[in-house]
Amino acid sequence: MEIVGWLSVLIGAGLLTWSSRIVNLANAGRQVPYWTKPDESPRRSIWMRVLGVFFLLVGVFMFTATLGYWSVAVVLAGFAPGTALIALHNRRLATPA
Repeated sequence: MEIVGWLSVLIGAGLLTWSSRIVNLANAGRQVPYWTKPDESPRRSIWMRVLGVFFLLVGVFMFTATLGYWSVAVVLAGFAPGTALIALHNRRLATPA
């Protein structure tokens, strides 16, 4: 059962990362905010984000008994790649060519 949980976490993290990539591409030339809605937010990126959070949380709940409080670290790690993509996107815009 733990394998299914980890697979769900990977699918969720992948969907969240893909959603960030779509938002970054839709906002080419503009900063993407971390905590508010960006200027352009395609509908498919929103659905991917919802599904990503769902898969991530379902996967974490499957092995919460095994990991205990460390499951919070797994949730944060699932959001890390998408957040890093936003940071790289914003840094490219801030850096003069």
